[in-house]
Amino acid sequence: MAVTRDDVAKHAGVSSATVSRVLTNSSPVSDAVREKVFQSVKELKYIPNEAARLVRFSGRESAKKTLNLSCVLFYKEHTKYSHPGANRLIEEIERQALKHKYHIFSTYTAFQLDYDINLFNKAVNPANIDCVITMGNPEHPVEREVLRRIGGIIKPVVCISSRDVDGFDNIGTDHFQGARKAVSYLAGLGHKRIGIMMNKKHLMFTGYCQALKENALEYDETIVAGYEETEDDVPVVEKGYAYMNKLLDKAHPLPTAVFVSNAPMAIGAMDAIKARGLKIPDDISILADDDSAAAASCSPALTCIKVVKDELGRLAVERAMERMKDPGLKPVNILIPFELVERESCRII
Repeated sequence: MAVTRDDVAKHAGVSSATVSRVLTNSSPVSDAVREKVFQSVKELKYIPNEAARLVRFSGRESAKKTLNLSCVLFYKEHTKYSHPGANRLIEEIERQALKHKYHIFSTYTAFQLDYDINLFNKAVNPANIDCVITMGNPEHPVEREVLRRIGGIIKPVVCISSRDVDGFDNIGTDHFQGARKAVSYLAGLGHKRIGIMMNKKHLMFTGYCQALKENALEYDETIVAGYEETEDDVPVVEKGYAYMNKLLDKAHPLPTAVFVSNAPMAIGAMDAIKARGLKIPDDISILADDDSAAAASCSPALTCIKVVKDELGRLAVERAMERMKDPGLKPVNILIPFELVERESCRII
């Protein structure tokens, strides 16, 4: 049975009218009362029935399209400004949306929407938007809960994620295939000791292990530098520097090549290698996931695997438009393969 505003009021120990004032921000309420209501909303998983309210007050006008969409980021502590590649993807979504006369109404992280109920009700509101496009993997419980709440209010929701998101359309990147491509490329250059800097829970790490087997190479924990995604307070380049030092300290013998989870970390890793008097690619080749302007301009220029982000944005917007025309379509999971960008950081041995 659906949770009602009265249920929230009873749980918080306030009146139903007070709950309404908090959620609509229509009149002053003390911080203590506001916090009690927000906490009850979260614990009861209450979804304000904005759609019903709009129909009641707007009549036939509620059926009109807003020609707006919202973007929601599942990037943990990152924002659209701090996450590598997020800006490019958002720009492409906006570019593709404009072709259909749509605009991006708002872009927030799941954590921002979870923290501020009023912000959620503004960004995920049928009065303001027609659809939502999410970016990133909803792995944290807060992110999964926010996605559930969004799906209860707005249709369609299209996800851009490297993993299939159950019940939603997903445009993703084939990280397993990408890692296999990277390791197989290095093996083809003659490398037999191929290390990795990667979260071991990531699909790319699974792809790395699979590619080692396919190329008859041994897994060696001394050339593996695993890390946790929760370490987001550490700048990415510094993290790359620190983890490459850890890898070099324990590796016996040194790897001849290392696959790194992203370009900023790879740049930090290369700085660590150079600081030890080693040369790239003469002593150690470096290959990174994801391309960037920095990857192309660093020295030596970084060899990468990449996904064309423009294609991710284009397919996500197209699917959203298809869904709005035909809500009965079954969810799809489309995976885009990685491409190799050869530069100067890898050598034949």
